[in-house]
Amino acid sequence: MTDPTAFKTIYGQGSKFVKSDFYYAFGYPDITKLDMISERDIASHSLKYRKVASLCSLPALLLYGHFVYRCNHGLCSTLEELVRTPQDH
Repeated sequence: MTDPTAFKTIYGQGSKFVKSDFYYAFGYPDITKLDMISERDIASHSLKYRKVASLCSLPALLLYGHFVYRCNHGLCSTLEELVRTPQDH
């Protein structure tokens, strides 16, 4: 897709396009327990999103950004160590 307006129309807020079954792969294996990403129903997705939207605001991100950085740094360090350390297979 190369048209920015098409992207906004399809994925933007208020879009009426329903997600495909593809999104089930990103959720809990039991499709009766859908999360915000795997939820395909527009109304249910909106309700789930509203519950966590404040966590994505700029003030919230600035408040806990250092925790995210620390976790990301720890993950990268662990992955780098795994790559450097020979593993017995």
